[in-house]
Amino acid sequence: MPVAIEQSPLGIYNMTGFQAIPQDTNWTVTMIYMINNVTVDLSAYTGVLQVKQTYDSPPLLTLNTSNGGLILSSGAAATPNVTIVFLAPLTLSMQIYTGMVYDIKLIGPGGLITRFVTGQFELQRAVAL
Repeated sequence: MPVAIEQSPLGIYNMTGFQAIPQDTNWTVTMIYMINNVTVDLSAYTGVLQVKQTYDSPPLLTLNTSNGGLILSSGAAATPNVTIVFLAPLTLSMQIYTGMVYDIKLIGPGGLITRFVTGQFELQRAVAL
């Protein structure tokens, strides 16, 4: 089920606990970005998601529209317009499991930058590797 994020001005969604990303598993998270209860057409946007240990540390994981880790679409008929793709090898290489932060930055066709969503991030560690 997609997560609905309403701009107000910045959505907060924590990928922790039951929403933690499973390590060593291909996993997707879908979101619907809306303004005033209207889905925003993101098909002409680019974007980047970064996961860091702290706000000032170097990125542990970068997903974007260029590497296929962040897929942006029109959101027609209230379908998700943001899809985050976590691939097993990327999460398996991470050595920090809890206490991380992330956000997603969207860049519009005119260059307007919007921080869309932010939150806490953790991996649900795999037992069988």
